[in-house]
Amino acid sequence: MTKMGKTEKWFMNRPKHNLKAADKLERLLKYVDFKEKQKFLEIGCGNGAACKHIAEKYGLNVTGVDVDPEQIKNAIKGIEKIQNIQFFEGDSANLKFNDNYYDIVYSSGVLHHINNWKRVLKPNGYYIFSDLAYSRFTKRLFKNITKNYGFYTIEDITNFMKNNDFKIFQKEKTKGVILKTHNLIFRKT
Repeated sequence: MTKMGKTEKWFMNRPKHNLKAADKLERLLKYVDFKEKQKFLEIGCGNGAACKHIAEKYGLNVTGVDVDPEQIKNAIKGIEKIQNIQFFEGDSANLKFNDNYYDIVYSSGVLHHINNWKRVLKPNGYYIFSDLAYSRFTKRLFKNITKNYGFYTIEDITNFMKNNDFKIFQKEKTKGVILKTHNLIFRKT
């Protein structure tokens, strides 16, 4: 997993971005059948803004993981009064959680950093995906240049998920032309 650069970190830690992150997660959670105290994991939680919001508002037992120790320090600030939240520095390739532990796993804008989250999600659990993907045309155009660099289409993602026992549960309309933002919710079977 790769840490963010200074510019990306500055952008991701802005108050306006924090608000947008919390709003997007709240909007996507409306599609998910969840109950208070269920276990929620955000991979690539950054400064923890979305985690804090849903822990307080919905009473989920929230865990945030990020590879960047500076981001985890920021996330831990102000959580003393929130009993149902924890943050860990960690690499998604080596998650230290039990198999089938979480009811909901969420990632936003970090798919290119992730590869080992499926095992921690319970059967019938939800994976909330929000990330960029390229068009098939753009991928074909740049395939020789971008080998092994996480250059994928939404079809690549959905096929991968289907081949790993996930079904599309909800799909929002995409935005963008060459590089599109996709919000999907998958359910583990």
